[in-house]
Amino acid sequence: MAKFRFSPFNNDAHVKRHFISEKLRVERYFPCFRCELRPNHLICKGIITPEERCDSYHIKIKYTQHGVPRVYITNPVIEPMSAYHMYGDGSLCLYDHREAPWSAKMMLHETIIPWTAEWIVFYELWKLTGQWLGPAAPHDPSKNT
Repeated sequence: MAKFRFSPFNNDAHVKRHFISEKLRVERYFPCFRCELRPNHLICKGIITPEERCDSYHIKIKYTQHGVPRVYITNPVIEPMSAYHMYGDGSLCLYDHREAPWSAKMMLHETIIPWTAEWIVFYELWKLTGQWLGPAAPHDPSKNT
């Protein structure tokens, strides 16, 4: 007999409420972002400019039911490279999932968006120095997790 595990995503209505709440929070705390609800996932897009002399980065966050939010920079195009903590699919490596796995209780506006802004600052520093000066965890850049 299979055991039932509680998950905040056990039913479609709960998933929809969760994603609606995420959408409202992101757009409230980060007016530069707009989110779109789709069946079983949320897409948020926005622009982050770390400093007026820096490039503006167009961000896409894809958060799927039962999944982990994935963050992509859609412009400028950045070739994935482990030296600056990107996975092979072009998504950003924002945190060490082994130390603190993603939980549906975590909120995009408190975690993913600030972590993305921080990643951009460290990427700008990498462009200047050729070294990743931010926190780092070993990972296989060819993997998509």
